[in-house]
Amino acid sequence: MQNIIHKKGENFYMDKTKHVDRKSNPTLETLKELAYYVLPISLMILIILSAFNQAIWADEVFTLSLIKHSWTEMFSIAATDVHPPLYYIFVKIAIDLFGSICNPIYLSKLVSTIPIVILLIIGFTYIRKRYGIFVSFLFNMCMVGMPRMRLYATEIRMYSFGILFVFCTYLFAMKILDREETRQDYIFLSIFSACPAYTHYFACASAIVIYVLILLTTCIRKEYKRMRNIFFSGISVVVLYLPWLFIFLKQLMTVKSDYWIDPIDSNAVFRAIFYLFQYNSQMEHFTLMILVLSIFVLGIIGSIRLCKKKNLSAVFGILVWIGTLILGVGLSLAIRPIFVERYLMPSVACLWFGTILGISSICNKQDWKCVIIGLMICICIPCTLFSYQDEQAQAKVIDHTFEAITPYIQENTIFLTNDPKSQREVAYFYPGHEVSLAFHDIEGLALNSLVQNNSIFTKTEDCQSLKDADANILVLDCNGKLYKKLKKYNYDMDHITTGTLADSKLNQFEIYNIK
Repeated sequence: MQNIIHKKGENFYMDKTKHVDRKSNPTLETLKELAYYVLPISLMILIILSAFNQAIWADEVFTLSLIKHSWTEMFSIAATDVHPPLYYIFVKIAIDLFGSICNPIYLSKLVSTIPIVILLIIGFTYIRKRYGIFVSFLFNMCMVGMPRMRLYATEIRMYSFGILFVFCTYLFAMKILDREETRQDYIFLSIFSACPAYTHYFACASAIVIYVLILLTTCIRKEYKRMRNIFFSGISVVVLYLPWLFIFLKQLMTVKSDYWIDPIDSNAVFRAIFYLFQYNSQMEHFTLMILVLSIFVLGIIGSIRLCKKKNLSAVFGILVWIGTLILGVGLSLAIRPIFVERYLMPSVACLWFGTILGISSICNKQDWKCVIIGLMICICIPCTLFSYQDEQAQAKVIDHTFEAITPYIQENTIFLTNDPKSQREVAYFYPGHEVSLAFHDIEGLALNSLVQNNSIFTKTEDCQSLKDADANILVLDCNGKLYKKLKKYNYDMDHITTGTLADSKLNQFEIYNIK
């Protein structure tokens, strides 16, 4: 008996193979249902467990420091930053409600997992109903197991919320594309398009790409009524964005005059692509990257096949990611560099969903579906486990560092470092102390001072000032140069430990005590 396709376009994705009579093989069907729910949920639980550690980096420290301020101060500081405030609002609400009973780092990481949980629910419900269990399972596995997903699922930044909002925008846009929309769908399209704009500017770029794609499609199809509705939906997004629009323009001018991102080179596009497939930046586990790349290539082939059949959902999902990449690189070349690879994360759910739709179109036989499911399991489970192990190892390094240096902390302790990012981290974990940037330019000092947590940010330009300081000085040397410079001036230093206060991969240093 064939599956009944009750919505236009579902015939490309829904399982067309013969149903197995549940009565004839109930055990097999039970195992399938169990695997369908258990595997993604198990990986999600592992992600949630990984939130309970203090491994954070400088941008996360900025978030945690920012939300300690009052609401008025928070918005004022956020306006001087380069990101919109919606994510900060979510985290501050959580901290205000539950911060007294839960570690702020743990709680903030758990807030970042909420969008991924919602995406799983969408996969189990809406996507399964509309596209079938095969697409649903693969999508859920991608959301919890693909490279980079676990990292941004717990990072105390806005990327997981950007992923959710952009994907919801895409889903409502696809309903319009498939001519199945209601009046309410245009309202939800507008709301979910405004949310990315208030979350991350590259998430906003992805929403713009979605609007452009459906506008062009309705124009080509000469569906002028839909085109008009989409146009007015876009206007409503602008209206919803008016409270932040002038601040955005001010931020834009600031970025145009000065920004920290390096110039775009000829390899920028390739780095952005491979960033998506790498388990981590060190390109470990090369086999996993090849498997992920294979899934992506199969999805591209399938999406082209669907496109020839005038079904555009798959190719549009991939084009959202590609369009965001082109927009980011184009603006970086035309104005000034504003693009880094992680800024593509808000569009990643659209990319993987489009890829999965493409794969489902070329996997009509049950044997091929089993191969794809097996391949996805071979990717997602190791990626999640390796990431979890790395996170736990990193957390142990951080805990060891705290244990090693805490006995040396006194009321008059001054932290001396040659890494600007470490200033922010030290100020967060040891508030109220002086944190001095040694023999380095003053870049980032003003921003640090906005979130100082009662710490004192200074700059050390000569070694004599250290001798004159009546204080206990702890040296955090990130590259060995600070130690050599201090030894030239005959400073007597005891080595305490090798460690970090936040991110062991970015800011690992040798820690000394100046006698």
